[in-house]
Amino acid sequence: MEKKRVVIVGAGVSGLTVCKHLLELGCQPTVFEADTMLGGVWARAMASTKLQTPRSMYQYSDFPWPESVTEEFPSHRQVAAYLDAYARHFGKLSCVRFGHRVVGME
Repeated sequence: MEKKRVVIVGAGVSGLTVCKHLLELGCQPTVFEADTMLGGVWARAMASTKLQTPRSMYQYSDFPWPESVTEEFPSHRQVAAYLDAYARHFGKLSCVRFGHRVVGME
């Protein structure tokens, strides 16, 4: 049986989550990301940006923050690194097509 092909727009927090779950369901997801890196809004946030919620409330249930992140409100750089580590840990990078902006759907 052929795997169901699914398109996801954006490799931000939600897009990465959907990709992981679709892989677990046996689907073949493709994530189109306009930017050259993961993270959605975190990829474009100002360097001084930090989480506004405690890190314990901003993490994937199956992927805790690394022990090296001790700040209650991690920085932009730490959030971006966390999202990258999540994608790498679950083997999602091969699903992402960087530099592909979606301009329409039918």
